[in-house]
Amino acid sequence: TAYNFLRLPVSARAAAVGGDGIALIEDDASLIFHNPALLSSVSDKQLALNFMTYMAGSTTASASFNRAVGERATWAVSGQFMNYGTMKQTDASGQQTGDFSAKDIAMAGYFSYMLSDRIAGGVTAKVVSSFIGDYSSWGVAFDLGVNYYDPESEFSASIVAKNLGGQTKAYEEDYDALLKNAEEIDALNQLDGCPPSEVLNLREQTAFHTYDEAFFESTRGT
Repeated sequence: TAYNFLRLPVSARAAAVGGDGIALIEDDASLIFHNPALLSSVSDKQLALNFMTYMAGSTTASASFNRAVGERATWAVSGQFMNYGTMKQTDASGQQTGDFSAKDIAMAGYFSYMLSDRIAGGVTAKVVSSFIGDYSSWGVAFDLGVNYYDPESEFSASIVAKNLGGQTKAYEEDYDALLKNAEEIDALNQLDGCPPSEVLNLREQTAFHTYDEAFFESTRGT
């Protein structure tokens, strides 16, 4: 995908279950990054802040805030930032000509609604941007999610379609990449006296053409 940072786990809880905790029922606003339907299980007026150091000196941070509307609806907003640091810029012969930096940013709005006492649905709308040196790219994406939760057995199951959308501004005019769409199905069942254990996790990805060979040939020296 043109915006791979969207696939990274945002919270430590989601990372602990493989980064795709789309069926976790917890009072944790960070989980809405993975499934907007989980917003219905988050307490009102919750502010979530996350920061993580990633490989090669990269850092990522996120923030979210939510509000309940009546008994069944909830909305939220979030921001996500990935900083890749400063790197050397070279020409075709390998001589350094300067430095450049790279970063990714996503701003999102969420809405979830309790369709019944056990089923919640949610949608996310995102504006995504990426900056690599003098190049920049902008895109729009949507997440759709449904969650079923039985409080008596503490069984939870979700299905999510993530990052449905594409670029509105490419790095170059001839570079027209779409986001990668991922459909996920996840189920969790909490055993007596034990924390939730993942019993089912299926993912189907539809990959689109995400790069232009001529673009990378022309920028290989940077």
